[in-house]
Amino acid sequence: MNSISKSLNAATIAATAKMLRSAKKETILIVEGDEDIALFSNSLGIPRSNFISCFGKERLMEVFQMAPYPGLDAGTIFLRDADFDNLGHLKRGDVILLTSDHYDFEMSLLPKRLFGRIFAEFMKHKFDVTHLPASFDKIRAPASWIGALRLLSHTEGLNIDFDDAKLGFINPKTLLSDVDDMIRYYFARSKADPGDRTVIHDRLQSLIDGVGDVLKITCGKDFIQVMSLALNRFFQCCGATECSAETLSRMFRISVTQDDVSELNLYPALKEQVIASGFTWPGHPL
Repeated sequence: MNSISKSLNAATIAATAKMLRSAKKETILIVEGDEDIALFSNSLGIPRSNFISCFGKERLMEVFQMAPYPGLDAGTIFLRDADFDNLGHLKRGDVILLTSDHYDFEMSLLPKRLFGRIFAEFMKHKFDVTHLPASFDKIRAPASWIGALRLLSHTEGLNIDFDDAKLGFINPKTLLSDVDDMIRYYFARSKADPGDRTVIHDRLQSLIDGVGDVLKITCGKDFIQVMSLALNRFFQCCGATECSAETLSRMFRISVTQDDVSELNLYPALKEQVIASGFTWPGHPL
């Protein structure tokens, strides 16, 4: 979080929305961060000046709780990752908040077309479309173990630190996770005591078995980080810098199209809100 974001709070963001509304009678999108601005500006053709970043989910929810408010009106649409909050789509007065289908927008969009497009770009002549589902699952599996630990941390209030983690617990030759080592690593870097790691391991397995669709607990950032490792070490098709997680994230954001977004569950609600609001939609026709 940079110095600018630290100086912002819900009141100053709401004040920004009020000033922006006085300047334009167009749809304004309020999002968690700059990566969301890049994603939706590119895919929906919306000028970046029609976005407000809240620099985090918690602050976005604080702003949403202020609605309705001058500048927070029917033409102001909130977009955020679902995470583990099970919010669905919410409304406060005429103001709507829309969430991703799965844990985040990355995992809501990657499996449908974008994984194959990015994967093929790096695999080049090694690429075989028939191997795509198996390759996706091989990358998704270790990311889902991390996702299960994220879910356990969320439900139990463990405050596990997942930021800028290293993936030394994943065997680069097999892409299999040493789950006990993963537990040891994340608890150690968070200065927390896991107790009996076997118990934690069993709980994570139960979460994975019980969730139904593991994409719902898989974090896109974890998936992309594992994908970077896989392309570099398992498939050996690119250098570490060439297929870094940062590079893959950028490729993802610039590859998403409006057709991709239109397949999300939020799209009909977004379109309905825009039409009903009476404000001008500044992007591609919905």
